[in-house]
Amino acid sequence: MHSRWRSLIVVVGVGIAIFFGQGVIGAESAEDVFWTSVRKTDSLEEYEIYIATFPKGKYLDVARTRIELMRARETANKEAGDQEAKKAQAEEQPRAEADHWERIRVGGDISGFQEFVATYPSSRYVPEAQQKLVELRRTEAVKAAEAEKRRPGKVFRDCQECPEMVILPTGSFRMGSPESESWRETDEGPQHQVTISYPLAVGKYEVTFEEWAACSNDKVRSCEWYDPPDSGWGRGRMPVTNVSWDHAQNYVTWLSGKTGKPYRLLSEAEWEYAARGGTSSPYSVGDCLYADHANFSTVSLKVLSKALISIFSAGSQGKTSCQDKPGSQPGKAVKVGSYPANSFGLHDMMGNVLEWVQDCWEKTYSAAPTDGSAYAPAGCLMHVRRGGAWDEGTARLRSAARSYSVPLATPYSQSVGFRVALTLGKD
Repeated sequence: MHSRWRSLIVVVGVGIAIFFGQGVIGAESAEDVFWTSVRKTDSLEEYEIYIATFPKGKYLDVARTRIELMRARETANKEAGDQEAKKAQAEEQPRAEADHWERIRVGGDISGFQEFVATYPSSRYVPEAQQKLVELRRTEAVKAAEAEKRRPGKVFRDCQECPEMVILPTGSFRMGSPESESWRETDEGPQHQVTISYPLAVGKYEVTFEEWAACSNDKVRSCEWYDPPDSGWGRGRMPVTNVSWDHAQNYVTWLSGKTGKPYRLLSEAEWEYAARGGTSSPYSVGDCLYADHANFSTVSLKVLSKALISIFSAGSQGKTSCQDKPGSQPGKAVKVGSYPANSFGLHDMMGNVLEWVQDCWEKTYSAAPTDGSAYAPAGCLMHVRRGGAWDEGTARLRSAARSYSVPLATPYSQSVGFRVALTLGKD
């Protein structure tokens, strides 16, 4: 029976006996009966009931002494329990700490080591954790710096005399033109998907006379000391012209030697990807091209011949809904950057001067690579030029339009130049 109920029964019995005076037990012996019941227990509560019932009882001192002993024993037991709990906790913490450290020691990230240091600030592993944090933060900083170096749209120059370069985003596009496109020629097909999956930087402008001069004046790595004529239009920031494909190769070889980086001509696929700037229309500016977009000819014999061909040709080639728009053209090459850049930040991808690319010309794209690399079979006799020029009509400035010439074109043309490319991360 619970001690509380047992005490209550005894107290009630004692009370009845005292009330009636001459009951089964006398008033004097009632205390003895209660005490006999209480002293056989270790109940602090029952001793307290005894004192409350018999505040002047003959066993009062004994009851108080026992209460003090029981309270002291309870305190001692509690302290012992607390000590055991602390001991267990002290034994458990090193295990938890060691387990936590083993989970993050190899392959842990910054947040994991930060959490460990905050949880176990006095741990013997803290110095190593802090060193790991230093190393990880340094690695993160290096990665961030590398990412910034390759950020699409970033403009950089590897030396004072080097061309400005723009980093292009990676991506895929349909190379060539659909059969429905106005002024389409057969060497612009078949259309095929090309993916530029690597970090690519392209010259922001066509290579200029002043950039060429840095090469031709270099007595160690010269561009054959060749000084191309400027047709009387000036030099400086004018696009270098009257250069052959071989001259362009000499320049990128010199530039690679100067910078220690593998500069080269663009592949034809890279060129069209760069020229389109994410578009699929005939021009990067849409379906129509006007005088404020690019430097081209409005009176070219090529334009007239194209128009005649379109009149007598079947199909949709040559048909266009573009309306005439007032505007004049300079009738010669102009300084690079005189016209707006496309969405990739590149100037003069349409017009001004034609640009040599790395590829060998082929009459169709049947064997064309799809990974952005150049088509360069052995024994190549003709190399591709892209972009159209100041003396050509709008048909030749379409993103898909192609032309070609022998590597050592003679006489050199005042409407042909080039721009450079660089695959990032390759030394």
